[in-house]
Amino acid sequence: QNNILLNTVYEAFIKLYNLWWRPQEAIHYYKVYQNLQDSTLADVRVAKSALETNLAELQEQSKLKNMQLNVQQQKSAHQSTLLLLLLCIALCVISIFMLFYSRNCARRQAWQSQLQAKEKEEQLKSFNYAVSHDLRVPLYHAAQSTQLLEKRYGSNSHTADILESVKDAEEMLKGLMDFSQLDNTLPYVSEFDMVELIKNTVADYDRKLARGIISINVPTASVSIRGDRLMLRQVLRNLLDNALKFSSQSSAPSVVVSLSRSEQKWKLSVTDNGIGLPPASEMRIFELFKRVHLCESIAGSGIGLAIVKKIADKHNARVFATNNTSGSGATVGILLQTLT
Repeated sequence: QNNILLNTVYEAFIKLYNLWWRPQEAIHYYKVYQNLQDSTLADVRVAKSALETNLAELQEQSKLKNMQLNVQQQKSAHQSTLLLLLLCIALCVISIFMLFYSRNCARRQAWQSQLQAKEKEEQLKSFNYAVSHDLRVPLYHAAQSTQLLEKRYGSNSHTADILESVKDAEEMLKGLMDFSQLDNTLPYVSEFDMVELIKNTVADYDRKLARGIISINVPTASVSIRGDRLMLRQVLRNLLDNALKFSSQSSAPSVVVSLSRSEQKWKLSVTDNGIGLPPASEMRIFELFKRVHLCESIAGSGIGLAIVKKIADKHNARVFATNNTSGSGATVGILLQTLT
């Protein structure tokens, strides 16, 4: 409004100034214009001063709010840092507790395992002593008494059956001792020629049996493997005993020992021409005291092939048994993974 009034007075002053015959009125309006102009400048100064005052107050309030916000942010940061530190401390305490707890559990389990191993070893010692002494002594007395009866009254079918039963019992006890001792026996791994082992073992049997029953089918070159020589020799002997036992029922007994490459493994097998295996009994023959044939004419304790299975497990090997495609006999053996 002051600007509009100022412009109006200024226009009136110009008009009156242009009219030379009215100078007094022009001077009056000029003074009014000056007063209005001074008044307007004063209002502007007052408004400017008020505006600057308000602006200073706003800036001061903004600074105060910024300071409060910074304090709150620092406080929040300190709280977050403290919370994170407490969380790290809690995690460290939990980790240390879990570490000590796991170590204690591992020590406790190791101690329990050692205790169980000692108890098992003591039980095995007691069992071996019972087998080697307590059970063999009655058998020895029975055999001695039967032999005295034969000398006094002569041999007959009854005394022969007694002596045969005593012999079978002694073989079973020996097999049990061999089987039980394998639990705590680790393989003595060494490198040797498997072909030589087969030939030497078969030669031992040829000296006891009529030549021609056992034949071998092995590579002409030597086959170096890593394993326990004595254990694998026991495997071959048990396989041969099993094959000779069943091939004895044939009119022309024949046993073949083979060593061949099967993928990345060596396949050691013994084939006979006996009565073969009943259906679905291929793996049952490796169980302890398991006899799949009920024929009384075939002797056996059911321990020999169980020993083969246990030795194979100690060599990370796999046992197998199949009927021959020819219709007679069976093939039993192991797939040795440690052979090279």
